Amino acid sequence: GTGTRVYKSLRNVGLEGSQYGDDRALSAISTFEWDGTPLVATGSWSSTIKIWDGSSPQLDLVGTTELAHEDRIMGIAVQNVNGVAMCATASIDLLGKLWKIEKSEDSMTDDTGALKYSITEMAVLKGHAARLCRTAFHPMGQHV
Repeated sequence: GTGTRVYKSLRNVGLEGSQYGDDRALSAISTFEWDGTPLVATGSWSSTIKIWDGSSPQLDLVGTTELAHEDRIMGIAVQNVNGVAMCATASIDLLGKLWKIEKSEDSMTDDTGALKYSITEMAVLKGHAARLCRTAFHPMGQHV
């Protein structure tokens, strides 16, 4: 499927990508394809979510949000939910969060160097008694 194609295109740059992915350790990764472009979502110990262009050998940064959580992100998953790219994150801060990934308005109008994708918080999943270490979408895409 899509994940296998993205993985095959990235398997030669995995180590290079992890060397410059964030100031702190990358702790979560998810691959997905959006509008025909293979993308990679990463979560890190600095609580940052980043979106990378998987079609470029150097994994160009195309989207980011800093301080997505109050502590380390330990799990990340991306799924197409009714035509919307949704990202779920799991963190040591006892929270799960849902994010919408979409094309940035600025990136569609000019070449200012603006990032191509924006990441917007959509929901906070509270009430967990212990830290969250992983997350995944149900195969049908309607449940996390």
